[in-house]
Amino acid sequence: MGIRSFLSKVTRRKRAPTLERAVAASAAAKHAEAATIFRALAERGDVQAQLRLAQLYERGEGLLQNFVEAVRWYRSAAEQGS
Repeated sequence: MGIRSFLSKVTRRKRAPTLERAVAASAAAKHAEAATIFRALAERGDVQAQLRLAQLYERGEGLLQNFVEAVRWYRSAAEQGS
């Protein structure tokens, strides 16, 4: 493995969306960044991310307030038992 390949993998891993990164961004009032990360995780089926994304839509934090999207994500989480 070449150095570029190695660095690319390390960099990708650091930037990979994680719930911890999303929560930290939200706590730091970086709501747009948090919404982006929560969305990536929510689309992969992460229940906690779906709930947090729904809350952001409901409150209009980091993205335009959208009750239809909020309900969509709350429903997705509920269908998984939340």
